[in-house]
Amino acid sequence: MANGRQYFTSTVVGSSVLNAGGMNGAAVFRAQSYTRAARSWRTRHGPCQVQSQSCTARAAHTATLLKTGNVLLAGGLGSAGTSIASAELFGAPVVSSVKLREPLLTRQVY
Repeated sequence: MANGRQYFTSTVVGSSVLNAGGMNGAAVFRAQSYTRAARSWRTRHGPCQVQSQSCTARAAHTATLLKTGNVLLAGGLGSAGTSIASAELFGAPVVSSVKLREPLLTRQVY
């Protein structure tokens, strides 16, 4: 990884691996993908800015690969260290992010 952190998730998406969120002192919103063919990491921290979305910094969250190839990030700890009740969806290939409108029913941290 280009940036060290802990409590992030790794999800295999096709021929790449998505590492999302985590902590480096505080929760961060940063995603990086590793492509086996290129043997390199690509930082994916810009999709929310490009999409004018307000992505949530999160650590100790869940990441679920959906049948569509999207990755659902849910719950976790926010930058203030408190549990959060939001979810975000990464598109496939991992070039966009959408913040889901409805909150989770309960705040969750794994």
